[in-house]
Amino acid sequence: MALSPGKALLVALKNMAESRGKGIAGIAKAGGQKRVKINVRALYKYHDEETGYRLVEDILNSIDEKELEFLESLGIKLVKDRWGIYIEVPVEILENPDSINV
Repeated sequence: MALSPGKALLVALKNMAESRGKGIAGIAKAGGQKRVKINVRALYKYHDEETGYRLVEDILNSIDEKELEFLESLGIKLVKDRWGIYIEVPVEILENPDSINV
């Protein structure tokens, strides 16, 4: 069963945070950061096709305003600039991946 695009993105983020979150959070906290910007390409390795999306790009192409609001309610923002698309997350989420409820 396919998840909503926002939840599918959360699955990849949770998988990444379980693998590398504590290390990233440690570096960010040492630098005084409260939020971290992660290129969505970093999520490719952690994407699970069982979410109903073959690629992370498929998730991103399916995200609409409602999904953006859902992610922002969790403190997560999608940021686009001329170099790519990033997911901006609070350091606490990376420290505690279990806080991501999917």
